Amino acid sequence: MIREEMTRRGFLAGALGTVAFRDHAWAALQKLNPQNAGPEDEAFWTDVRKHFILPDKLISFNHVGLSPPSREVFDEQARQLRRAATIPTQVVWREQLREIEAVRDRMAKMIGAKSAETALTYNATYGLQTGIMGWPLLKGDAIATTSHDYSRTFTAILQRGRRDGVELVEIPVQTPPASKESVLDSWRNGLKPNVKLAVMCTMTFLNGQRLPVREIVELCHSRGVGVLIDGAQSIALLPTEFGAWGGDMYTACLHKWLMAPVGTGVFAVREGAIGKVWSLSPSEESLEGDIKKYEQMGTRPLAPILAINQALDFHEWLGMDLKFKRLDYLRGLLSKGILDLPNVVHFGSTDANVSCGMLTIGVRGKTGAELSSLLLSKHGIHVTTAMRAGVNGIRISPNIFTSLPEIEKLRNAILEMAKR
Repeated sequence: MIREEMTRRGFLAGALGTVAFRDHAWAALQKLNPQNAGPEDEAFWTDVRKHFILPDKLISFNHVGLSPPSREVFDEQARQLRRAATIPTQVVWREQLREIEAVRDRMAKMIGAKSAETALTYNATYGLQTGIMGWPLLKGDAIATTSHDYSRTFTAILQRGRRDGVELVEIPVQTPPASKESVLDSWRNGLKPNVKLAVMCTMTFLNGQRLPVREIVELCHSRGVGVLIDGAQSIALLPTEFGAWGGDMYTACLHKWLMAPVGTGVFAVREGAIGKVWSLSPSEESLEGDIKKYEQMGTRPLAPILAINQALDFHEWLGMDLKFKRLDYLRGLLSKGILDLPNVVHFGSTDANVSCGMLTIGVRGKTGAELSSLLLSKHGIHVTTAMRAGVNGIRISPNIFTSLPEIEKLRNAILEMAKR
């Protein structure tokens, strides 16, 4: 039911004022006070855990890949789908399409962009492919990215190469993470004269290394190189400042630390660049300078986009700082006694200012695929592999609601595998 009043924190919810949480859910959250909770307050996090739909048997430690939505997000998406099933042409095209504008405004604010620069898309890959395939390049021009960038970045660059003769320049990334100055030196050396576009992560997907975004953007722009920033791993975990960073494009998926529905993403393009970046799906000439040209995908379900409101409400209620501290606290508990073992290789850093959100480790004598398979088959623990550019191990990422017994179970399993 559409209501006009706002929640107690004054959260903006849809264009028609939809309250973010249903009454009983919001009443339950009102009993919790994140401002009085710390990362080690298990009673608080146990209550937070009740707002998620969790499996009975398997334990997931791959939340940086894909996090579950809260029950409130799930219920809102289902409600919007049911609503759209009544009179689809009226609800989807005339009502929901108008209501997503409030989501656009909220997402723009979250990433430090203008609404006129912010498109609501499917995921980070959509933005990566749009920027890489749409940036104006000629035969012999090059796109630079790091050796630790996402695999679909390479897929898109290589296809642009097959189509237009564009070259790939790969900038090496060291593991464990090198100093900030060493990272910048790699970029200085890697930006060859023919590089016209750079694609960079705010935080790498292999080991969570945080890159000096602003400095890399300034370096690239000083050499006339455009920049596409991939914030998939960091959005809702680290501050996003698209406008302040000065990048040309930004992309992120919202199903990781924001815990929005699968199939939601954001793609931002600075106003001065919209006119020259071609949309991935064809758009009318009248939209040449309009951010909405990147949303011309035909009819699509808008229920996931509208449910972003609930994810934003949950995120703002909890607070990004507390989320960051909780994840780092759990990572510290998990790594205790493991990283000192002679058979364990640590590909990241325990310093959250250097690497965060995940723990990437290997065990000598075993591949990442073997470790992942053992954890799943023997212990019922799901992780993902991290195997490229000098990394051969597993990537572990707990969530805010991960319990201490789950942490201990995984830790003991790793200790067992590492001591063999």
